[in-house]
Amino acid sequence: DDIVAVCETLQPEVKFRLIPIQSPGFRGSQYDGIDIALDTILKRLVKSPNGKIPGSVCLIAPHANANPTWTADLAWVQQVLSRLGIPVVATLTHRTPLSDIENAASAETSLLLSHDAGQKAADYLSATYGIEPVCRGIPLPIGMTNTQRWLTALGERFDALKTAEEIVSEGERMVTATCRRKWPMARFLYRSPAAIVADATVGIPLVRFVTEEMEMTPELIALYTGSRPVRDLLEQELKSLKLTPKVVYGTDVY
Repeated sequence: DDIVAVCETLQPEVKFRLIPIQSPGFRGSQYDGIDIALDTILKRLVKSPNGKIPGSVCLIAPHANANPTWTADLAWVQQVLSRLGIPVVATLTHRTPLSDIENAASAETSLLLSHDAGQKAADYLSATYGIEPVCRGIPLPIGMTNTQRWLTALGERFDALKTAEEIVSEGERMVTATCRRKWPMARFLYRSPAAIVADATVGIPLVRFVTEEMEMTPELIALYTGSRPVRDLLEQELKSLKLTPKVVYGTDVY
């Protein structure tokens, strides 16, 4: 199918602008399709800004993982940013208003909420509009340690470290209370061998969570995505935790 020709033919018949996204079947995974779509949208729709909004962020939040609660995770991130006093210029996800996409370049920073897709979009915004990526090279906030690292990085970058530390302390109290109730069940997992089979967005943060907080031993890590940034981040985590599990990339998560 020649999607470009179809759009050109139909354009005079509609009152809105048609943007062809060339993503033919069997070209790659769903993550490749997301990257292709984001690339087209950013290059065709984002407008050059009149200026930057100080201390602002553009969220890059493609629904690119097998986690069914991703909308709640996104809402949590938005609440945290609001509490830290960080304005969100645009959230690149489903149902994003066109006006937000057009104004995305006025953001001072970008925050990627996926390890599977969206890195190319963050790189494009950085190279084209000077939008600084933050929390890069840090696993997403799953588990206490990862959440503390992630929030601390945000607090340091946006001069809101005290508030970030308060959020961390509140979270630790909530988790501790929950663990006390669940301990009779969780204690049977101590030093149990474990396999982590997931997309990189969830799988990489789970490595530290399973090892340090569940006190299990990951012996197999199978990730759907195997891009260079994914491999580098996982290798960094394994080295930090002194783990040597079998690692498989490009696996069928389901």
